Amino acid sequence: MLANFGLRRAPSVIVQRRVAFSIYRSGTPLLTRLKYRHGVDRYVAISNRIAEVLQQDGIDPQRIRVVHSGVTALPDPVRSVKELRDQLQLTDSAPLLGSVGVLSENKGHRYLIEAMALLRSRQPAAHLVLIGAGDEAEANSIDEVANKYGVADCIHRVGFQEDVSSWFAALDLYIHPTLEEGLGTSILDALTATRAVIASAVGGIPEVIEEGVTGRLVAPADPARLAQVIDQLLDDPTTAETLATAGKQRVEQHFSAEAMVRGNLAVHLELIEQMHSGQTNEKVAR
Repeated sequence: MLANFGLRRAPSVIVQRRVAFSIYRSGTPLLTRLKYRHGVDRYVAISNRIAEVLQQDGIDPQRIRVVHSGVTALPDPVRSVKELRDQLQLTDSAPLLGSVGVLSENKGHRYLIEAMALLRSRQPAAHLVLIGAGDEAEANSIDEVANKYGVADCIHRVGFQEDVSSWFAALDLYIHPTLEEGLGTSILDALTATRAVIASAVGGIPEVIEEGVTGRLVAPADPARLAQVIDQLLDDPTTAETLATAGKQRVEQHFSAEAMVRGNLAVHLELIEQMHSGQTNEKVAR
């Protein structure tokens, strides 16, 4: 692309990294590893944690830039809260928790379902809606876990939803029990919708959620602690509202789509300036 500026050299290559695990992790295709190791001028990480992992993989830190993912304001809800609660057959007072994400093992849904089982004695009316598509095997696994722990009656899988704004509006709390995460765009969306967030302290999530300030953090794969924190916020809606408001402000200030565009543009302009000044990759790497 940059060769179109009339510069007599190969185009610059920018690679974006959105996941917070090593490029050498077992199962990573060889071509993917090669993509990250050869001929790259800049690596754009969507979180500081991803940048750290890239450095641990031997990537020159001078080639790494962090540009956080950003989001825009959500569109207005299409369906009413009452309509969605009626769809799930909830009473007016039943707390509704929600999680958005593809149905895959690394999203940690089973631990959230275990937490729902532990929560039942304290919050017997609570329900959970899982929003997102996935492979049939994982969907069946989620159903099996719900049946195993006796909470299938309060777990609702609704698949992919085009109108996610309506679902965010219907939630009392947003839960993100993932085992790994680059940053967590659905967390940003939940905060944009002014929903209190409880999330795993993994990957880039702590760059968005400051414990007790913009949300709550829990260790991954710890259903007992997750249930405890859910219970605390359901019993203290004032604190939940305070966290949600602070979280929304943080997204608006640091994770907007405008900030993301400015950050990515700065990376491109940096390379254009480098090419105009005649710098080579080797000089930049020193």
